[in-house]
Amino acid sequence: MARGFAPCALLCSAWIVACAGTEETLITTTPDGGAGGAPSNVPPANVSFQIQLSGDLDDSVDADVYDIDLESTTERQFASLHAAGRSVGCYFSAGTLETFRDDARDFPDAVVGKPHPDYPTESWLDVRSDAVKALMVARIELGRAKGCDAVHPANVSVFSADSGFSITQAENAAFATALAAAAHERGLSIAWSDEPGDFPELEKTFDWGIAIQCVEYGRCSRWLPFRDARKPVFVVEIGTAADASRVCPAARALGLGAIIKDSNYTAFRVGCP
Repeated sequence: MARGFAPCALLCSAWIVACAGTEETLITTTPDGGAGGAPSNVPPANVSFQIQLSGDLDDSVDADVYDIDLESTTERQFASLHAAGRSVGCYFSAGTLETFRDDARDFPDAVVGKPHPDYPTESWLDVRSDAVKALMVARIELGRAKGCDAVHPANVSVFSADSGFSITQAENAAFATALAAAAHERGLSIAWSDEPGDFPELEKTFDWGIAIQCVEYGRCSRWLPFRDARKPVFVVEIGTAADASRVCPAARALGLGAIIKDSNYTAFRVGCP
């Protein structure tokens, strides 16, 4: 999803370490803790979640995990969130060119495809490209340097879009695996927020999920493999406080936490009890 779409004190002093192994899947994880071989730090499933991608950052929201923009958030703001006992995930679009990013001019023209249908100021990227992979790894490294505990790359699934490129599912899966490996090698966990069925057994490589509008579109059950693998899933619905009576019971029935956000992903948040 594009920007504006489109997981106990410092979470018990650290993100819980989780690891898994798999064979004969498009996306693979090494037995000692994640793609790339490094352990991945994962938020517990029972913590509270906030995502804010626009507007002045409000660090007073009562949430254990903040998901915020990688570049617009300052190191001082990261430090403030950590001092308040929050863990921080860092958002960026990995499959589209966002022209406001500092590295936007570093993408070769040949890797920039058709506009995203929902965000026409953004264009799909050829995720098979070594240049695209290198720039995304550099963003993950920036996240590590600034103080991210996790990264949240969005728009990873380009193969199913009208991108202007003929990208296979396997080629796209290799890109997703590379992102996970880069995060794990730097001691970061990585969140998945595209469709959970895009690649087989995503829950064995990605550490937690952000299920965008799964209640509205009846897709929350697709996230159950993450839940069953003890990987936290945070449901995010677009709406108002009046939608809590619809959203909260539906998420709770599946054992998932949920919040309600506005469509611009400002500080506005309604949490489910």
